[in-house]
Amino acid sequence: MARSWGACRAADRGLGSGELPADPGHLAVTQGSCVLGQSAAGWGAAALKVSGRLVYSTCSFAPEENEANLAYMLSPEPGAEVVPLGIDESGLSNALLEWRGHQFDVQVGHARRVLPDHLWDGFLLAKVVKRA
Repeated sequence: MARSWGACRAADRGLGSGELPADPGHLAVTQGSCVLGQSAAGWGAAALKVSGRLVYSTCSFAPEENEANLAYMLSPEPGAEVVPLGIDESGLSNALLEWRGHQFDVQVGHARRVLPDHLWDGFLLAKVVKRA
């Protein structure tokens, strides 16, 4: 596991997936880190107790690392829900509900994106609560 994680971190540093890439071909590098992200997201949701909360955040604006992983986290976890963040959301963008023909659960719409600009790298922020 540590070896894969190190490779994933190295790939992410090289990609800068929270930034707009100079070479769009570099987006293919994210595939390996997406699988790891799905595993980590799933483990986090599975570890939640009833009424437990999880903040899911990424340092990327790639939908396959953000909304897709969030939807993946919800699918096997009964009672896990994405809820409104409960913070000032001015300046934040809505999460994607569709990407490349994939429809995400409407709950994913409670997540928020920060798009990359001169002040910030892109990222996603979501709050997950275990209801049952």
